[in-house]
Amino acid sequence: MYNPETFLTKELLVKVLDNYKWKDNYVIRKEDCTIDGIKVRFPKCILFFREGFESDISLFIGNPLVKNIKYWSSFELINNVFKTKEEFRKLEYLDEFHPFASKEKVQLELHNLCIATKFYLQRCLSGDFKSVESYQKKN
Repeated sequence: MYNPETFLTKELLVKVLDNYKWKDNYVIRKEDCTIDGIKVRFPKCILFFREGFESDISLFIGNPLVKNIKYWSSFELINNVFKTKEEFRKLEYLDEFHPFASKEKVQLELHNLCIATKFYLQRCLSGDFKSVESYQKKN
């Protein structure tokens, strides 16, 4: 069975995150780094990065201020909650194709997820989950 190496580490994630100006400081605790992924804790939002097959990186977002944290995929949020004609636009992502598992692919995908998060999910980063909650009620 093919089982590719994984490359997502706290050090690599911090290196990428530090390329962007975040409104609030974040923390990554030792217990936030597991085989399942890495949690990045902002005061009013948690970002959970997970490396999948062939180094595909997924981002999930959650509200740490509620009793039972529910995580939504960033793809789900961007495409269903925050998509308006004025707000949904093509961002300038880093564009380089890496078909196989590699550190470079992880780094590239982390950068692109940070770009999308900064633009589309800024409300969640600031603790505003109203749109997310209304989306949850619909589904």
